[in-house]
Order: sequence, then C-alpha cells, then structure tokens
Amino acid sequence: MGAGQVKNILEIYKHRVIEIQKDARIRYVLVCKNSGSAAGSGITHQHSEIIATPVIPLRMKAELDGAKSYYAYKERCIYCDILEEELRVGSRVIIETERFVAFCPYAPKFPFEFWIVPKEHRCAFEDAGLDEIDDLSHVLASAIKRMRTALNNPSYNYVVHTAPNRIPRRDHWHTLGDDFHWHIEVVPRLQRAAGFEWGSGFYVVPTSPEDAAEFLRRSGGDV
Repeated sequence: MGAGQVKNILEIYKHRVIEIQKDARIRYVLVCKNSGSAAGSGITHQHSEIIATPVIPLRMKAELDGAKSYYAYKERCIYCDILEEELRVGSRVIIETERFVAFCPYAPKFPFEFWIVPKEHRCAFEDAGLDEIDDLSHVLASAIKRMRTALNNPSYNYVVHTAPNRIPRRDHWHTLGDDFHWHIEVVPRLQRAAGFEWGSGFYVVPTSPEDAAEFLRRSGGDV
C-alpha cells in the first residue's frame, strides 16, 4: 500500500481508539497487525486488529511501570532519552523525518526489529495531530517496504504501544503524560523463540542492530 492508504488506516486506528475509550470499563486498547502465518495471522487478506481489554495487559503494564520508575529517578522520559541517543549515534537510524525516527533498538529481542518513535513527546497515539499522522504514514509505509524488500517479504507483526485509557488512578498514572512516550514496534518473524529464550528471558539475535539498520537503509523505500 502507498502512504495515502496507510494514512487512512492510521486515522481509522485513531478514531476507533477514541470511540472505544468512551466506555469506562475499558482499560486498554491494543492496536496491532499480524501479517503472514509465521506472525500468527489466520486470515488470508491483509487486516489489522483492535482489541479492547478491561485490564492493562501485563507486558504493557511492565513497560508503563518501567517508564514511570525511570522518570521518578531521572525526571526525564526514557523514550526521549533513547531517541536523543539514537540520533546522536546515528548508526541504528533507518529513517528520520521532521516528526518521526525509525531505528533498530540497541538491545532488540529479534533480528531486524525496529521502532518508530515520534520526536514530540506524547503519551498516547490517539493524541497525534493530522500533520503527525501524515508524516507517520510515510515513515511506516517506507519502513515496511524496506523490510519486505530487504528480507524477501517476511511475516511480521507491529504493535502500537500507547497509554492506557486515562481513568484517574490515585498515586499511579498521574505522571503518565510526562513519563510515557507512545511508539510503534515492528518485528519481522525471521526466527522462532526456543527453549533458551522462553526459559531464560534472554534472546539470541544473530544480526547486530547497526548492521540491520544499514541493510534496511540501503534497501530503498520510496512510497
């Protein structure tokens, strides 16, 4: 799909999240895409999934708690610090635009994993403005095209990591606007987790993020 079609999809994500969050019973809205059988897709046509839950999923709660702890210690957003470091180093950056940076993280769980992070600090995807959605559509479409070209059209997942439904919660989420930074994580499914990964929580990644980023940069992704 071109950037225009991706923009339409992102706008649908945003409007559906906003609408679902009007139900106070909903604590989290997870937006994701599974493409290909190795990524868990059981439907042949391309599609995304928007799943609302009455609890915050365990992995997202750990991510939110970690960001909150970092902010309490440093008085800064951990994702803003990561972004600043990635731009300073430069070797793991795939795409940089006015509003977004796509890069392979320093310690990935999977080979060729990459993140797309907005430069402006916001805790929630649904707060992104029209200009941000337009820019994001180009970055996401270009990054996916690069991945598909470089890696021979692999199965992949992406997940929008965003804030939970912001129902006031005493002494817990009151710093959410300061400490969390929404982003998208994209994982091509090139290898399966095995006993070592499941048993230890460590991940064996045969390609360095620097090499992965360079390979993706060279692959071309005009949309």
